[in-house]
Amino acid sequence: MKSKFAGAGPAPSSQAVHQEGRGLGGRSRRKVQGFGAILVAAGMAATSLTALGGAAPASAASTAAGANASTPVGTLTSINGVPNQILNPGSPGTPQTGGTLTVLGTSDVDNALDPNIGYYTLDYVAYQLYERQLYTYPSSQGQTFTLAPDLATALPTVTDGGLKYAVTIRKGAMWNTTPPRQVAAADEILGVKRSCNPTDPFGGQPDFSDILVGYAKFCSGFAKVSSTSAAAQKAYILSHNISGVQVDPSNPLTIDFTLSKRASYFTGVLNLPPFNPVPE
Repeated sequence: MKSKFAGAGPAPSSQAVHQEGRGLGGRSRRKVQGFGAILVAAGMAATSLTALGGAAPASAASTAAGANASTPVGTLTSINGVPNQILNPGSPGTPQTGGTLTVLGTSDVDNALDPNIGYYTLDYVAYQLYERQLYTYPSSQGQTFTLAPDLATALPTVTDGGLKYAVTIRKGAMWNTTPPRQVAAADEILGVKRSCNPTDPFGGQPDFSDILVGYAKFCSGFAKVSSTSAAAQKAYILSHNISGVQVDPSNPLTIDFTLSKRASYFTGVLNLPPFNPVPE
């Protein structure tokens, strides 16, 4: 069954592309082989994500290092004389669904492009094409290092001396289930839980495992579950919770995060793959 993810944020993913659906527990093991080749084909996926309204096309090139607003379109920029990339912010073109995107890089993708697990550079590049995040870095000239709300309605509301963060998902972000369903806080929490599965956990857990209350305990228990049984992993996810990641009791679209100590960088952490929502 295909699912479509519709949002209205400033993310660069205004194109409809596809990813494999995984759900609870076990995960698909398809890995794209070759020298940095990423295949984004309509027949490849079971989940489709689409950004609607006001989004910058992913085809628009982000600012090349060393370039500035006066750099002519098509000019090759460089760092210390080393060519970097073509700056072409006004690139024309109409977003389209499907097709093949070939990326040349020094490494391959990993973890089958899983929305909660991927950790290589090319994974993060590919994520801009087929998923929506709570927060993202827009592919717009001059804004590539400015974290902006995507699925979230705004930057987190921080209280309790920096120990509590509340993030609300915007209304209108829908899975294309039958009938369509609003993306909810529970979907985001599922992503956090999946990130430490015993089969292939997210490699960047140290970035937040020591500050997110209950995460280390949850993952410690998850590590004891069979790495080959999808049913066992699903049962663990459904029967165990992360005490510091909860659905706000007053709003099913709001996720409440509790930290063990203040961390001014936590808003940036919310851009990492474990905090991407996935459907059950």
